[in-house]
Amino acid sequence: MVARSSSVRSASLAGGQSLRLPGSSQQVALHDQLYRYAEDLQHVLERQSSLEENCNTLRSACVKLSESQRLHNEIVGQSPDLHFVTAADGRILQANPAAQTLAPMSQLIGSALKDWVLPACHPDFEALLAHAGERGRSDGQEKELRLRREGPNTTQLIVTASVIVANEDSGSPGYYWVLRDITRIREIQFESQISSMVFKETSEAVMITDIGGEILAVNPAFSRITGYSAEETVGRRPTMLRSGMHDAGFYTSFWRSLQEKGYWQGEIYNRRKSGEIFSEWLTVNTARDANGQTIAYIAVFTDLSRILQAERRMSYLAHHDMLTGLPNRLLFNDRLEQAVAQARRNAGRFTLIFIDLDRFKQINDSLGHEIGDIVLREAAARLAMAVREVDTVARLGGDEFVIIAPELAGPEAIAVVANKVIDIVSQPMQIDGNELFIGASLGCATYPEHGDEEALLLKHADAAMYVAKSLGGNTHVVFDSFDGAPGEALHLETELRHALERGQLRLEYQPQIEAASGRVLGVEALLRWDHPKLGQVPPAHFIPVAERSGLILSIGQWVLQAACAQLAAWDGIGLPPLTMAVNLSPRQLRDPLLVESIRSALARHGIAANRLEMEITESEIMQHLDADRGKLARLRELGVKIAIDDFGTGYSSLARLMNLPIDSLKIDRSFISELEREGCSRAEAITAAVLNMGMALGVQLVAEGVETDAQYALLSGQGCQVIQGFLTGRPMRPEMLSLWLSSKAEARSLAASAQQ
Repeated sequence: MVARSSSVRSASLAGGQSLRLPGSSQQVALHDQLYRYAEDLQHVLERQSSLEENCNTLRSACVKLSESQRLHNEIVGQSPDLHFVTAADGRILQANPAAQTLAPMSQLIGSALKDWVLPACHPDFEALLAHAGERGRSDGQEKELRLRREGPNTTQLIVTASVIVANEDSGSPGYYWVLRDITRIREIQFESQISSMVFKETSEAVMITDIGGEILAVNPAFSRITGYSAEETVGRRPTMLRSGMHDAGFYTSFWRSLQEKGYWQGEIYNRRKSGEIFSEWLTVNTARDANGQTIAYIAVFTDLSRILQAERRMSYLAHHDMLTGLPNRLLFNDRLEQAVAQARRNAGRFTLIFIDLDRFKQINDSLGHEIGDIVLREAAARLAMAVREVDTVARLGGDEFVIIAPELAGPEAIAVVANKVIDIVSQPMQIDGNELFIGASLGCATYPEHGDEEALLLKHADAAMYVAKSLGGNTHVVFDSFDGAPGEALHLETELRHALERGQLRLEYQPQIEAASGRVLGVEALLRWDHPKLGQVPPAHFIPVAERSGLILSIGQWVLQAACAQLAAWDGIGLPPLTMAVNLSPRQLRDPLLVESIRSALARHGIAANRLEMEITESEIMQHLDADRGKLARLRELGVKIAIDDFGTGYSSLARLMNLPIDSLKIDRSFISELEREGCSRAEAITAAVLNMGMALGVQLVAEGVETDAQYALLSGQGCQVIQGFLTGRPMRPEMLSLWLSSKAEARSLAASAQQ
């Protein structure tokens, strides 16, 4: 500011100097003008100073902003979160490097962000966008979304998303997205849930202790096995379970292993809360942190007593008859083998008693299987009461039982036991309001007089039982008494010697049907004996006698010739070519002239070798496998087919059967008859196993004894190719079978014509 006076006017100039001018009017005007210029200049200088100050401030702010932007870009660039800038239409304009978790940047830029969101999450995506549109930002309203990832592994990315509304240069709204990858978090949570579930749900007990041995946690299985709840356990030490059955050395070894190896495993005995000592299989592992320091011990154990109980139960079921609880055939064979070995070692003796119930079939057929099962259970209980503790009573199947009686020998001693058995079995039974009577036919064979091996003893006892049966039943026969009193043995062997020459033997034929089509493939020749006084003697009665006496060789030769002759006769009348199955006895199989006699019979009647099938029982072939394999191979070289009969009763293995030259397996009728009975899933399982074994071997499967449509359906559904039984055709005389075959052929012809 410039001070004014009447005579002298002073002006403040830049730099603080004053200019004094004379007092003329012209000079005054000039002075005023100069003063105004000086004043304007002062204002300019002041404004310039202010602008320079503002410029410096702005320059400093720009430096800070630039540094902030650089830091922001660096943070965003290094952030594991996915950052996107999108246009109003959702197109991705910018993305940080972490976004390439989804796809390469070239695929992301220009694509719609929504397209990377799985369709199931689209509603949440839209809701998040709408919320941001209303408030300018998602305002803490994060949504969990699942994104697809580009690449060979079409895995998902799980994120939490937030969004801010931004403005593009054009002024239209855009969006800034931050997507936080929580995939691993969810995986960890899932793993944690699974771990927790396993900890809680596993059947094995789990106990966690700290390094001092204090129990930190136990799972429900621990409480179930030991009887201690978690509340009773946590805070205590594992010594609470000690049984006292392990010495200090055991625990010293335990801790040494844990410290040196990091784990211990083995069987240990502990004590439940109830005081019961139990066996467990224990595994203890050392838990370590990232630095390798021990932080806890984890013990996992299984209650072996439960497993042992289950194993004992399974073993019992495998070795005992489910209906009666008696030892089954498998356990009987083992006991018989032991009895023979012990008697042989000690020069001892024992008797094998084969029992067949009299009149049981009549009761079972007339009153039904349910009553029949009750009768069998009662008979089994009575047999067990009739013998000593050292004796073994077993059920072989059906109404057949057997007793192994150690140190029992001689006719008198055997008679005492046999009569006791017969008396107790013959007592009346009160069942379902009925008074029922059964009897027992007993066949006895003593080691070593009547056989020095298991199979021979059983066969001789079986043969003696059939003689007892033929005497009217409810009696016993000792094997060596066959040649004794005529009234006792009915001269079976003598009568059988004359049966062939007197024309009392004949053949019947039972059809074998293809399961899928119903076509007749062949027949089985079945031997019959028509005795003028005894009537029709069952094969089970006279075949053992023929086998024992050696008559089976001549009878077998007659059967072979008659069967081939019948095939030739059927061929002569124009019936379709059939296969003929003929049973081969053990004695015949060991006949050195067998192959030649079969070759001769085929040539004599002009029958192709592949139309003849020789049937050998499984039990016989398994007992003499090495000796018979060569004979079977020679029969196959001749072209004759080989069938294993009664399959399923001889405990064959797949490995042994693979080495046999066989064409067919015939499933034993005992399994077939059990298929429809309640609770006989075991028979169904065995039958299925046999069928699977046969298919694995590539052989034909034949089911014998099929009597019902249900059995037929079940077997054919399981893959059985051939059916034989009363359902498809009973054994018939040749002339009846000819008529039956002709009618079948005519029916098939009519059916074919109708289809055309």
